[in-house]
Amino acid sequence: MALSRETHPAADLGLFSALIEDRTPLIAEGAQFVPLGSNQFAKAETGFFYLEFYDPDPASVSVRVRALDRRTEEPKWDSGVTKLPLPDGGGKASIAAAASLRLSSLTTGPYRLEITALDSTGKEGKRMADFEVK
Repeated sequence: MALSRETHPAADLGLFSALIEDRTPLIAEGAQFVPLGSNQFAKAETGFFYLEFYDPDPASVSVRVRALDRRTEEPKWDSGVTKLPLPDGGGKASIAAAASLRLSSLTTGPYRLEITALDSTGKEGKRMADFEVK
């Protein structure tokens, strides 16, 4: 999982990818997401998160994303359980996805982004990233 505030069309990778040849670009849904060097966002800006899931049957993976108040663990935003769009061409054991952090719906303060993935066998994976809205 990576936090981001900067995206570019994936078609524009050309020169940029040559400058960072030792790093794999984070690409989902036709956009490249640039990892953030900080975990702080201004309430008025746009924030994103990028994630990848690996499963032999990616069509079976369900995902739930929540923004939790870091002090109380109370959910402040919940995506509900959803399926991710499958990659074009199929046959891959991974899914890359990204979405907005919805910063405008959060008050200033410390948060934890919690992403939970569940496969058809009931196996659950959870990743978290702390961030702050200023």
